Amino acid sequence: MRLLHTSDLHLGQELHGFSRAYEHDVFLAWLIQVLKDRAVDLLLITGDIYDSTQASNAALGRFNEFLGRLDRELPRLQVVVIGGNHDSPARVELPQPLLHRKRIHLVGGLPRRAGAVDFSGCLFALENAQGRPAAWCLAIPYLRPGDLPSGPAVGEKADGLLAALYAKALVEAREAAQGLPLLVTGHLNLSGGQLSEQSERRILVGGEEAHASEIFPADLAYVALGHLHRPQQIKGPCLIRYAGAPFPMSMAEKDYRHSVVLVELDGDAPARVDLLETPRPVAFLRLPARDGGDLDSLLAALAALPPVDLPEAAQPFLEVVVDLAAPEPQLRAKVAAAIADKGYRLVRIERRVAGAARGLGGMATVRELSDYSPMDVFNERYRQEYDCAPPAPLRAAFNEVLQAALSPETGPEGARLP
Repeated sequence: MRLLHTSDLHLGQELHGFSRAYEHDVFLAWLIQVLKDRAVDLLLITGDIYDSTQASNAALGRFNEFLGRLDRELPRLQVVVIGGNHDSPARVELPQPLLHRKRIHLVGGLPRRAGAVDFSGCLFALENAQGRPAAWCLAIPYLRPGDLPSGPAVGEKADGLLAALYAKALVEAREAAQGLPLLVTGHLNLSGGQLSEQSERRILVGGEEAHASEIFPADLAYVALGHLHRPQQIKGPCLIRYAGAPFPMSMAEKDYRHSVVLVELDGDAPARVDLLETPRPVAFLRLPARDGGDLDSLLAALAALPPVDLPEAAQPFLEVVVDLAAPEPQLRAKVAAAIADKGYRLVRIERRVAGAARGLGGMATVRELSDYSPMDVFNERYRQEYDCAPPAPLRAAFNEVLQAALSPETGPEGARLP
């Protein structure tokens, strides 16, 4: 059978106030065509469907329409979608009653029955093009603190909780699969994965920011992961891949070769992987391309930019870097004037100040508040107060409170509220 793995759509995202709706529409239309052209049996989307737990009606409508098109235009396609740390579990699962329950599975949060985890609710049999059983999928979504097995109290070591949950789930999955290839999903950060600056929110699962790939044993046919935006394979006992985001979610990702993963399974043979590069409907530019330059040089380079005649939604995103010897209150106004009516969207100005923090003659980047995640702010505030990094249990506790605040339909222990 043939499956296609993608992830981290972040529907509803804005890049410094600019909508990404046009780019998402281009990607989703391209994806549907690829599913048709490649005769894909299973579409696997591994979390962060939305950019926020409070996804807008427009973002919800965009994904629901996409699912509706899959249901109508690809009546044989199987679909498995899991929730990520940016997602509201309830919002991910909301369209399920309107979709084909035997073919389309939406797992926003870890299923429960009578208060206990129910792995049967995230375990799905898969068929090949001939309608014969070909594989099984264990669809584990992003795990919140209340999803993990009972573990040590805050202040004690929390290693092994995630591994224990996967080990327990795999017992049931192997029994169901009866020797057929087994696919497993996750939305987490594995050790060795390359993170993106300015994009990925650091998450803690089981008290840890990164987990060993050994939680996925060698007998798995393919492990499909979400959360990291750079497409990459993780070294481990089996084939483990992050599909990555479909296009850059920040300027830090502009040089990635974004793609989706096409995987072919054939019995006991190793899975065959092919990366399909995704379209880049909007260009990302940085001036100067390397390092920085003084303000006069930057303004001259901006004035030399050729005009672009494109609809606003397709206009290039522009980031500029400037070295300053002194404060420049009119910096943004001068940059905006230099590109007025040229058809570029200014998303960020990186200011580098001479001599600060790196010794005389060095340059230090002045970071804006928008460059920091909530965890970054917590870590820095703690460091200012106590002159050291916060201990892991305290970071885990902060992350639990943060996730509860970001997911209002879950209680303090991570359990769904009625």
